[in-house]
Amino acid sequence: MRKLLLLASLALAGLGWATGQANAAGSEKTTTQWTLEKTQDALARAPRLSDEQRARQEAAFRTELATKQALSQALSSPEVVPELRPGAGKDERLARWRELPAEEAYALFKASGGELPAELAARFNQSLVAMPFDDTRRQAGDSPLTAFLIDGTAPGDSYQDHGDTALLSDYLHGVPLALDRGCIKTSEFAANDAWYVFTLSEPTLVTASTCAATLHYDTRLGLFSSNLDLAAGRDDLCQQNSLLSTISCCLDPGTWYLVVDGFSTFAGEYDLTVDFAACPPQAPDLTGGPDAFGHRWRHSQADDGPDFHWLDTSDGPVLTLGDDGVSAPLPLTGGGLTRFDFFGSLPGSLYVGANGLLNFDGIKMSVFENGPLPDDGPSRPRGVICPWWDDLDPSAGGQVTYWNQLDINGRMIVQWTDVPAFGGSAPMSFQAILARGGDILLQYLNLDENRLNSATVGLDDPSGTDGLQVLFDGSGAPLGDQTALRFTPPRPDQGGPDLFGHTWITSRMAGGPLAIQHSMDGAVTLSLGDDDMATVSLPFEFPFYGNAYTSMQVCSNGFLAFTANSLAFSSNEPLPSPQGYGLHNAVYAFWDDLVPDLGGSVLYLADPSHQRAIVQWNQARFYWSQTETCTVQAVLHADGSIELQYVDLPEAQLASCTIGIENLDGSDGLEVCYNGRGVTLEDDFAIRIDLPATRPTRGEGAGHAWINSLDPAGPSDLFEDISTTGVQLALNGDDQTVLQALPFAFPFFGVPQTQLWVCTNGYLSFNDEAAQYFNQPLGDGQPPNNLICPLWDDFNLALGGAVHWLDDPAHQRVIVQWTNVHHYDGIRGPYTFQAQLKASGDIVFGYGLLDDTGSATAGIENADGSQALQVAFDGAGGQLAQGVTNWITTRDPRPARITDLAITPTDFSNGHARVHMTFTPVTTTVNGQPLVVDHYLIIAVEQDPYNLVSPYIDILPPDYMDGEGGLTFDALGWLA
Repeated sequence: MRKLLLLASLALAGLGWATGQANAAGSEKTTTQWTLEKTQDALARAPRLSDEQRARQEAAFRTELATKQALSQALSSPEVVPELRPGAGKDERLARWRELPAEEAYALFKASGGELPAELAARFNQSLVAMPFDDTRRQAGDSPLTAFLIDGTAPGDSYQDHGDTALLSDYLHGVPLALDRGCIKTSEFAANDAWYVFTLSEPTLVTASTCAATLHYDTRLGLFSSNLDLAAGRDDLCQQNSLLSTISCCLDPGTWYLVVDGFSTFAGEYDLTVDFAACPPQAPDLTGGPDAFGHRWRHSQADDGPDFHWLDTSDGPVLTLGDDGVSAPLPLTGGGLTRFDFFGSLPGSLYVGANGLLNFDGIKMSVFENGPLPDDGPSRPRGVICPWWDDLDPSAGGQVTYWNQLDINGRMIVQWTDVPAFGGSAPMSFQAILARGGDILLQYLNLDENRLNSATVGLDDPSGTDGLQVLFDGSGAPLGDQTALRFTPPRPDQGGPDLFGHTWITSRMAGGPLAIQHSMDGAVTLSLGDDDMATVSLPFEFPFYGNAYTSMQVCSNGFLAFTANSLAFSSNEPLPSPQGYGLHNAVYAFWDDLVPDLGGSVLYLADPSHQRAIVQWNQARFYWSQTETCTVQAVLHADGSIELQYVDLPEAQLASCTIGIENLDGSDGLEVCYNGRGVTLEDDFAIRIDLPATRPTRGEGAGHAWINSLDPAGPSDLFEDISTTGVQLALNGDDQTVLQALPFAFPFFGVPQTQLWVCTNGYLSFNDEAAQYFNQPLGDGQPPNNLICPLWDDFNLALGGAVHWLDDPAHQRVIVQWTNVHHYDGIRGPYTFQAQLKASGDIVFGYGLLDDTGSATAGIENADGSQALQVAFDGAGGQLAQGVTNWITTRDPRPARITDLAITPTDFSNGHARVHMTFTPVTTTVNGQPLVVDHYLIIAVEQDPYNLVSPYIDILPPDYMDGEGGLTFDALGWLA
């Protein structure tokens, strides 16, 4: 065993924690002299230290002794203060830490994140300052190259050592650390560190510990790969001493480093034990994915997996299938948004194979020999959903039935009931539930365990190159009686804004709400039947879309309405729905056809002490499936934020609800989920709807400026639908472009352009470049360049929609409109938006219909990407929302100032004052150069004897002025 000389303990031997309280100055001087002599003697007898090292160590000891002397003097005449009261708060205990036991005070400072007092830190740490690594002073254990070798690493081997990091240096300082790959990651390593190296030949449980009866200093431990990536780290994890550390996790075969380090920059003596053991049996896979498209799956035994809830459809229409038979196509349409989304497509028909698989074209579905997924072999079926792909024979017993409920509650169910395998086996019953939006739920009532080694469970895409495999020939997830699997496509976990500015975020995101069921102690039970409403009073004024409400109506169908006499509609709608039933001004927690009085209830809790009001639909049953229940909470906070808690949801009943909010007349709303489109719902899950954040409404750069219709001086909504007046362009697929000639030379970054390429992905370019589906920030120099981007995102016209073009010579402009296009994922959409290019060089972006814009870019960029004006990128910047217009204009250097300006009132109407402006036209810039664009004027209202407007300075195009040169201001001095 290697034994390092403990020099620091000699320096501390003559100074206990309270020595200074009793020692006089003379005895303290004697102690100091004795300690220095002992230290110098110890240094002289240390054979492994160079002269330079001994000199540095002695200097460090002198510094620490000075700290101890200062501490002794401070404690020699303590201030008389009242005794620390029992139960004192953390702040009071921190302020009077000297009255606490030393270890308690130390732990309190550490937990608070505050800086430890030097005299307190010195009580538990030999050195308080890290020593920088210097390769010229390399010594054993100081770095990975000189790491101490741990030789025996087989299960059952153990290693022990005693060392001192005060003699070493801080090699890890400044080394970047990778993300945690297992166990728990500690904070950064910034103290002196001792290195150990070992090699594993098999997966091994490695447990390292500095736990010992004696506390030498505050250690922490880290495990690093051979590339110095941090695999795991721990701090403060010992039963007998919380300042010492233990780390334990399974590591793969290979070379690994173990590092003994200190909290903060502390160092000292340590006792190390490393034990090696066999890894415990690996738990079976209960989750998986994503595939390349983004699908994931979860098992019912996973913590947040689906609940098994058999939906018996054995009395539904029977599919007569022989051995290896395939059904006729079953329609997946039924009016409205009722189709099933699969890998970004919306198939219209479903084919059922006797051998426990589904697909959408019926090709190769009679193949009885199962295979792995995905599989693009020429003889294999593609685009399949395999609840249990095996050689089954419904003609020998049992039946296959289906139930198309897409129009009612958004699902199609196919069920194999008591079907044996070919040649005979125990009968098996399982079902596949396909929900609008793309969720797939597979449920297993009873399986033959002897067939696990010959079955495939999973899905793949229509090309057979992408997919998820849950089980293949016995390898994979543990499937058995009364188990379930849920497949979900990629979906957003945050979104918005709506026109008002609301956004939403889920509990799966950093900064999202905590998923928790709030206590309903003290709540009242509302007497609600089917399609019923009850009015309740709020304990505060609740702000909602610019209005304040003191009461609301609670509906049995899962929503809250702020308009009196609202109707309890059971049929949910998308949001916003200005032409809907007339139900608006509401919070839709889980709008579906619920019947809470069939064994459930609706509770209401006014909670003024927490400035909130809570409504809980408790075990409410569904009208169309009264064996399934849901428990949902809506929490209104006094600040206007809304919290939605999903305690218990039936996975097979999630494609017929609406979640979100809507304003008073249905002209604005925030849709989080509608009929399976939107967020992925599950048990123990939460959504928070936040009030509008402050977002810019104007900006400038690269010789241009933008302003939107939300700015008081901005344009009105200038969107003009051309879907019936424009020409449809030859764009009908994914990532396509088409060249169009312009009817005028359009000035763009000083270059006249006569043609442009229109891309399906929501942008225009004056460069002939391949379509780019992945939006990027503007001005980064990366292609594509020379861009005009009203809404650059990954749109796929193969899913529907069109691009229209309109030459408008009367207004000297061209309009390009993307009409009812969908995002590539097939979930988000439709989107309708446009770009107007004016002969003057001005550009107008208009938005008629938008879904989530959190992955889009808006703005312009020059030919090589070196200059750009970015309006928005990935949810940041200006607002991209339905009804918002963004105006981009060329901005020269500011025009010269107008000095002979006067205003006179001419008319008052609707609270506005119309004023005439008289001025000398400006033709030069502030630098005396001619203006390239001569139609811009500077308006500087500095004298207003009639007190009509506030001082206002800006550069305005003539569009703001009427034919007589008049401008209209509101009472705040903004252009009306």
